[in-house]
Amino acid sequence: MYVLSGIIFGVLPIFEFRKKGEVKKGQNYTHTTKLVDTGIYSIVRHPQYVTYLMWAIAGMLLFQHWIVVLLGIPIFPLMHIDLGKADEEAVEKFGNEYRNYMKKVPRANFLLGLLRGARRRREQTVTS
Repeated sequence: MYVLSGIIFGVLPIFEFRKKGEVKKGQNYTHTTKLVDTGIYSIVRHPQYVTYLMWAIAGMLLFQHWIVVLLGIPIFPLMHIDLGKADEEAVEKFGNEYRNYMKKVPRANFLLGLLRGARRRREQTVTS
């Protein structure tokens, strides 16, 4: 389960960015010129951060040592700060398109993202 979640949230975004983000040849996959809001990015805005958070939680549960927990806990507020900065940079880059995306897709809560995605699909089916 841990490996599968790592592939879904850690590796899949790389291919998603390359395929749909219009990355110029020779550029790093993060240098998108188009907002990617489909696939894994329709569930969470920052899927690779989800992987880092899962690794932190898994490490604390796996090793169950106070030092690991002590070192793992600061990851959460630091990640929250970093996610906020990533959103600010994306707003600068994509403007209102990203602001609208932020309203629809949660930052890192993939369970909420799955629920919202299911609701959007249901609403599209009803209106079609």
